[in-house]
Amino acid sequence: MGNLLKADLFRVLKTKIVYISLIIAVGLPLFVAGVMALSNAAVADLVPPGEEVVTTSMGDTLLGYTFNPVFSFSYIFAVFPVIVIMMDFGNGTIRNKVIHGFTRHQIFAAHFIITLIYSLILTTLSAATNSICAVAFFGVSPISAQMLHVYILYYVIGFLGSLLTASIGCGLALSLLNAGAIILTVISTLFLSYLGTILNFVFAWQKVQNPEYILSFFPTYFTSMLSENILYQSTVGIEPVFIVEAVAGILILSGGFYALGTFVFNKRDFK
Repeated sequence: MGNLLKADLFRVLKTKIVYISLIIAVGLPLFVAGVMALSNAAVADLVPPGEEVVTTSMGDTLLGYTFNPVFSFSYIFAVFPVIVIMMDFGNGTIRNKVIHGFTRHQIFAAHFIITLIYSLILTTLSAATNSICAVAFFGVSPISAQMLHVYILYYVIGFLGSLLTASIGCGLALSLLNAGAIILTVISTLFLSYLGTILNFVFAWQKVQNPEYILSFFPTYFTSMLSENILYQSTVGIEPVFIVEAVAGILILSGGFYALGTFVFNKRDFK
């Protein structure tokens, strides 16, 4: 297993698409921050002399984008590991692994670990870029002791979301082994990201009491709660049960995609 991981990692590091994705992981947040900064400058020109434009809220909003499924571009980041797996399938690498005696579980596990590391690196670069831009462009004040645990939770849950992204991409890629995996990865990532929002409308319409206790099961709903707290500098509404449900949601959904992927992959004939 160790040799398989080393071989996969070495092969990934030689793939140009990996370095392109790293540039995108930094470039897209910079682009969004730049657009926001230009918009802020345009508003500043309309402000009467002597009055100051408050940019901190815009910086907090940028921090709130860090793990937003649209503005963190997680649906794009999920695609790159899928492309790498598709390349391995196209050049016969996966077939050669099977022929040389590696078990299907070993092959799948190695790809999953590489995909997880890959997704985590992309997420980290994007999150770091958003945070740096929030401070550099909008002068976000240092984190207060009161809000420190909110930021920590926000990043921990966001980074755990990389586990879900990896399981979706790897599971679909090794199940389908065709370009359709790319499309389905984007659709699945966005669907799960907005499923909490959709259910929120349904629960609100049905007037279910305390729907957040159910919706916090979806990681993106939980991060949106944290995002609002960061924006309004509030620690109200974050309860331990929400944290437990968010983590449980990540683990259950990730485990489901992993199990489905290994089941289908084990049924494929490469000979």
